[in-house]
Amino acid sequence: MMFSDNGKISVRQFQCLIISDFTAMFMTIIPLVMFGKGTEGIILEVSVAFAIGALVLCGVSKIAPKKKNNNVLKALCLFLFCKTLFVNGVYISTAQKVISQFVFDGAGSGSIVFLFVLSAFYICLSGIESRGRMAEISAFFILAASAVIFALVFSKGDIREMKYALDIGKADMGEIARALLLMGGLETLYFTLPDMNAKKSSAASVSFGIVGVIILVMMSLSICIFGAEAGRKMWPVFQMMGNIDFPGLLLQRQDVLFIGMYIVGAVMFCAHTVHFMWVYAGKIFESVDKKYIVAASAVMVWIFCIFWGRDALTEKFFTAVLVLNAMAAVFAVFYMLVWGEV
Repeated sequence: MMFSDNGKISVRQFQCLIISDFTAMFMTIIPLVMFGKGTEGIILEVSVAFAIGALVLCGVSKIAPKKKNNNVLKALCLFLFCKTLFVNGVYISTAQKVISQFVFDGAGSGSIVFLFVLSAFYICLSGIESRGRMAEISAFFILAASAVIFALVFSKGDIREMKYALDIGKADMGEIARALLLMGGLETLYFTLPDMNAKKSSAASVSFGIVGVIILVMMSLSICIFGAEAGRKMWPVFQMMGNIDFPGLLLQRQDVLFIGMYIVGAVMFCAHTVHFMWVYAGKIFESVDKKYIVAASAVMVWIFCIFWGRDALTEKFFTAVLVLNAMAAVFAVFYMLVWGEV
């Protein structure tokens, strides 16, 4: 099934896409925003948010399409196209800032985004099958790297620091909602269902749960390493990687495994962005050749990151991200319940 050429993906590839597309971005965005209020109750808040997200995905995947409303669908896709460009553009801009800071000492921002979108263009040009095949490799690498990082870092921290992060009295419903709304792009999974060879309602929930476990483990490790100081660091998960020590490995950069995993995930997320911009635009402009839409989508992502990416870390941008993700969830679920067919 992996090497079929029928324009479809398997359930396994669908699950690998979720892991490879979202892990790296969530590993950046969720700690960046959530640690801003401190570490008290944060692990419980993020855990509940992921649990709610998994339940929503399970419910959405069980919705049976009734009919298609072309006009409403085109309006929805136009909104989702603009929302994806802005929200995912903010996320990609954040990723390039991280890579620029931790790999190139603050240089090369424009080149990083260019390589992201160029890679995304070639991955998306052949359709979802090529993304599915890439995801099977990248998801395995992400899972393996996460396990190795956990083994190397766990002994460096103090697990007693988790006491406050798990304080149920400090957990806040508003923060849970904010964590859930940061998980933008989950509505894209419904548009993937028609491309699957077989349907399995629990597939998305299981793989999304795996993403949640990885993010929670990384956040917990950073708290064990830094304690309450984690709440005052911009990139606690990345700064934690300075504690990695590969026994007997003569490398100047001991965090090379994590950086490699992150870059792979960032490229896959950029491909996810370009792919779904093409999906949305393709439903609006049905007669336009796919390669032109894919190219235009990649160029638009690059332009957004170059000209507006510098403001991606401002509070107003992240407020806009939360609002747009909330609107996308409401509009998409409404369409799914009333009509359903995409």
